Amino acid sequence: MQIVNNYLNSLESYLSEDIRKEVRDELEASILEQVEDKQESLGRELNTEDIEAILLGFGHPMKVAAAYSSNQELVSSSYFPVFKKSLELTLAIVMIATLLLNIPLIFSDANFIKIGIVLLADFIENGVWTFAWVTLLFWVLQTNNISIEGLYKWSPKELSAVNPKLKISRLETLFEITVYLIFLGWWNGAFGWTMTHVFENLDKVVNLSDEWQLVHWSVNIIVGLSIIVDSIKYIAAGWNKATLSANMALNIASLAVIAQIFGFETYVTVIENPDGTIPLEVTLEHARTLINGVLGVLAAIIAWDIFSNYQKIVS
Repeated sequence: MQIVNNYLNSLESYLSEDIRKEVRDELEASILEQVEDKQESLGRELNTEDIEAILLGFGHPMKVAAAYSSNQELVSSSYFPVFKKSLELTLAIVMIATLLLNIPLIFSDANFIKIGIVLLADFIENGVWTFAWVTLLFWVLQTNNISIEGLYKWSPKELSAVNPKLKISRLETLFEITVYLIFLGWWNGAFGWTMTHVFENLDKVVNLSDEWQLVHWSVNIIVGLSIIVDSIKYIAAGWNKATLSANMALNIASLAVIAQIFGFETYVTVIENPDGTIPLEVTLEHARTLINGVLGVLAAIIAWDIFSNYQKIVS
């Protein structure tokens, strides 16, 4: 029966060499048994259509071969929870870094549609690469049987002692620390571009105004202390009254700095060539609207965090 032989040959092509003969012999015996049973029930020799129906019942050769093969998952169930959390946090970090690195474009004279398209394209490209690299990392860990049980380490005693409202995720805390470090790098000019952006048409240069220097060290101190608080929180795997109080104090200081920034007369300064082909007012108003919006959202988040910390302290 050539059709059966073709099926078994196809099946073999999906199997590793060490199990090909064993699996082929097993499947061949099973198929021939069904063929014989069918012939007895019908009282005649089976035609091609009858044999085809039997083979369809077994399923596609690739799917059947997968049932006999090990390691059929890129990320197995034992690795998946950590993989999922790592991917979420890594994607968030990459997205924030992408946004920071595109700040020159956001402050440019490009229209909102162009800015949105560029940002979306960067987010998608960086997101795909991030997904690929994180998946590859966990595939390598799984393939080489590298244990990640340390990440699942826990103690029933700790679970019973920790107030659920004070418990934190170490991965999320590590994400916060990473975001703070990225921000500090940008704030202190550690990346390839500075606060200055030269526009594509080369007719003007935009800088943050000198007023930002008034909060330069305040921001550095607040963010630096926030990293220390988060590091303590990471080690302890939870909040305590000391870290909650420190975080509330830093949040209040952050609101004070934001209020000071709202009082700036100008957020950016523009140096324009004599031809003045693009109105200064457009860029200045664009920058003020954007920065005011970001500061407003940031202030709301900080205010909510203060309230949340207070609830945890009194609970």
